[in-house]
Amino acid sequence: MKRIGWRFGTALFALPIGAALLTAVACVLFIAPVYTARLSLALQAPPGKLPMYGALLQSRRLADRAIDHFALQALWGERTRADARERLARSVRVGSDKGGLLVVEVDAPLPWLAADLAAFHLQELQALLDTMRAEAAAERRARLADALRSAQSGAIEARQALARSGIDEASLASDLHFIGAQWQALHQTLRQAQARLAALAVRFAPASAPYQAEAARVTALREQLARLEAARAPAPAHYAMAWREQQRQERLLTRLRLADDQLQQDAGRREEALLVVDRASLPERAGRPYALLLIVAAWAGTVAALLAWRRIRSPGRPAAARPSTSPA
Repeated sequence: MKRIGWRFGTALFALPIGAALLTAVACVLFIAPVYTARLSLALQAPPGKLPMYGALLQSRRLADRAIDHFALQALWGERTRADARERLARSVRVGSDKGGLLVVEVDAPLPWLAADLAAFHLQELQALLDTMRAEAAAERRARLADALRSAQSGAIEARQALARSGIDEASLASDLHFIGAQWQALHQTLRQAQARLAALAVRFAPASAPYQAEAARVTALREQLARLEAARAPAPAHYAMAWREQQRQERLLTRLRLADDQLQQDAGRREEALLVVDRASLPERAGRPYALLLIVAAWAGTVAALLAWRRIRSPGRPAAARPSTSPA
């Protein structure tokens, strides 16, 4: 292989570097600088909702508000609103880092515009979340109001049905079913007293004072429980059903009123769904998109052109014909 001539070697070294330098100068002169503002958010929500927040940040509603607020169509010199919307979509990038934070990056030809656009996206996202939360709370209040009206009418009907049975609550004082709480408390006390009496029987003699006192207490409790059971006068079945229904409706109404009070308290308390980790500050460095790619392409293209020119100017010689070996 022949050695490359010194002139071609010099050209192969100098011309690609010159082309790369000229491309760099052209990038500085003709490609507008781009400033990037970065914003990091921590979401107080399940990880599965991260795509929803990204879709809200890139929604058409938010883009139109940003175009109107900053007059981007006139600032960027776009002829139509759709063109301005497409450029804004290319300028705003939404993603997540390894730690699960929502990252928003905004590119703009001016540093203040990049920072203000990022802050505007945060403000509008918070406003959208507040609106969605208010609409959801209003829907819950409407459903709870319907349930409250239904429970109130049910409680009124249950009271009326209880009154139509002809039996008042005073007549149920001897009904063990309706004084079940009193009977159960007395029965539990008797069991505890019997357990203490059995423990005293291990430590003391039956004639001792502590044992006799506890035995007398057990006897009194048994007599009281026997009198309560002997005075039982069961109420009619239809009244028992009406009473149970009235108690159920009252409990349901109480729970719904508590839920309504809790909902009103939650409405007055604002929940912060977004936690700003890194606010968008004024970017100090500018970048030029595709500048490095253009410089590398200019250098590689010049090298390829020189090698192609060398191959054309100095084609390889054909192989020499072999000498004849035929006999004389």
